[in-house]
Amino acid sequence: MTAKTHNPHLSPTSDGEFVDGDGLIGEIDADPSQRAGVDDVLAAMYRAEIEHAHGLQSLRASFNLTQVALAAALGVSQGNVAQTEARSDLLLSTLRRHVEAITGGSLHLVIVREGHAPIEFELAEISTNA
Repeated sequence: MTAKTHNPHLSPTSDGEFVDGDGLIGEIDADPSQRAGVDDVLAAMYRAEIEHAHGLQSLRASFNLTQVALAAALGVSQGNVAQTEARSDLLLSTLRRHVEAITGGSLHLVIVREGHAPIEFELAEISTNA
């Protein structure tokens, strides 16, 4: 009986045989329709990660930003970004600055009451001097 050696590029099938993972990736990359399908799934995963980000740290990470890069964009220290991300209670102006620096978008506040139309505010007017 011979022992099978471990190769990180091979994956076991249901019958215990191994498949060359690099070969499969090469086949997918060579077929434009399969590659497009993979790209669509990756894009959907990226959008879902952003949509379900919890807290500033997750939001920043979902945009592939480091604390150092965000700090540079905000004109603060990396330590300041770390402290802000660790807080459970933020000023709206702080939240707005971080969201805008991370996403390039704007922060909106939506008030939802049952039986009433939502009320939406854009928070661009909030002073950053607070």
